[in-house]
Order: sequence, then C-alpha cells, then structure tokens
Amino acid sequence: MTPAPELLTNNQAARYLGIVPGTLNVWRCTSRYHIPFLRIGNRVRYRPEDLNAFLTAHMVNPADKRPEPEKRKRQRRKASAGAGHE
Repeated sequence: MTPAPELLTNNQAARYLGIVPGTLNVWRCTSRYHIPFLRIGNRVRYRPEDLNAFLTAHMVNPADKRPEPEKRKRQRRKASAGAGHE
C-alpha cells in the first residue's frame, strides 16, 4: 500500500508561506496567485511541493536587478554632471 501524501490545511499552508490564513483564502478565492489546492468535500488542502513551487516561482534576487558596479559609477557621474546645468 502506498503511503498517503502529506497534505496541509489552510492554516498550515499559510504558516508555511509566512502569511495569515485569511490572505491565503483571498488568493485562492480571487485567483490572485495560482497555488494548486485540493478540495475534498468542503475542505481545502495543499501539497507541500506546490507551495515550494510557488515560493521558487516568486523568488527575487536583488543582485540580478542591480547594474554592474562600473555602470553605477557612470550613472552617478552623469547624474551629478547634469544636476548643475539647469
């Protein structure tokens, strides 16, 4: 017999994501974010792997958005050179 997969309640899933359960309810009901869930009768359950996929998809690496150090120096020079010539 195959062991049953671990399923998380709404409260457990919200705690896992670091949000309050009401926020997860709103996201699910308004489809603001697509996080797959199971509806078993009137109960909602989440699979941990779906929550991990959601977190991975929303990962932001600030270093990816910053220009290279040399570009930043040039941008500052241009900004300071143009500031005195109004």
